[in-house]
Amino acid sequence: MSSEAGKEVARLRDVFNHLPYDVITYGVLLNPDMSVSGCKIPGSKFANAGTLNKRMANQFAYSQSMMEKHPDLKEAYEAKLKFRAAFKGSSTDIEKVKAAMESCDKLMDDMETLLGKVKEKYGIPDSWLVGPRFSAADVTFTVLLHRLELLGLEERFYPKNKRPHIYDYYQRLLERKSVQQVISEEKKIMSLVIGSKLMKGLPYVAGIVVIGVAAVAAFTIMKRRT
Repeated sequence: MSSEAGKEVARLRDVFNHLPYDVITYGVLLNPDMSVSGCKIPGSKFANAGTLNKRMANQFAYSQSMMEKHPDLKEAYEAKLKFRAAFKGSSTDIEKVKAAMESCDKLMDDMETLLGKVKEKYGIPDSWLVGPRFSAADVTFTVLLHRLELLGLEERFYPKNKRPHIYDYYQRLLERKSVQQVISEEKKIMSLVIGSKLMKGLPYVAGIVVIGVAAVAAFTIMKRRT
């Protein structure tokens, strides 16, 4: 990470990781009218405050029991409880969800500008976030863009007529064999979840989706040559 490119990769990943992904995800699941093209996460139509409350209640109960069972880890479990309480409050507060969306809009504006500058600097149409080579920053951005597509928010955050650089960038991502394979595996995982009737807990399914997409990280880095 000592090179300029390495520092830029680290900076971008930090920026992406500070975006409230989960607030946007559960905010849209609980408020489907916020989705532009329709949520594509299986079972999203069953999302409601009741399923989220039940899921959160189970998580709280589990953390409480583990804290009693392992008093030496009390501080860690208390931190988890605090985080979950804050997350629940943000995900069910429509104003906080809107604020998270606005943060994402600002980030997309920045990425649109960045991609334009990188293309101009290197003089190639298929450049990535920090130059001609696909990097870990692109991996993290892939996760975000695909998450937004699953939530039916691609038309809000990177439509071709508003953010053409990001639109083109995502189309090129989808052409990569490594990304195609990960998305294919993700669909299989979701099908298994549905088939095993685990759809009762929607937040669990959303978590499966996130885990599946996050697999892009290791897989794409190994397949950089594709």
